[in-house]
Amino acid sequence: RRVIINLANNAREVLEPGGNFTIHAALSDKLILQFTDDGPGIPLEIKDKLFQPFATHGKSSGTGLGLAMVRQIVEAHGGSVTCESPAVDGRGARFVVEMPVR
Repeated sequence: RRVIINLANNAREVLEPGGNFTIHAALSDKLILQFTDDGPGIPLEIKDKLFQPFATHGKSSGTGLGLAMVRQIVEAHGGSVTCESPAVDGRGARFVVEMPVR
């Protein structure tokens, strides 16, 4: 639940009015969750440290711990999380969480 909340809140904080945020789920031998928004995307100066504690950029609030927590939780359950930016038409971000099915 915390993973979904953190990723959704990050998208909400950067989306402009009328922006889009979607969650797509698929299940096979693993659970795959894709979180996609059409916001401004991930700035290059933070992209390499995105999942490190205190990495933040351009938000009026936040500690920079949300994505570090996401990674820690997902990896503690044997999964992985990645980010693609830009995600859609040169904008936005897509976070992909893959978790084993037990």
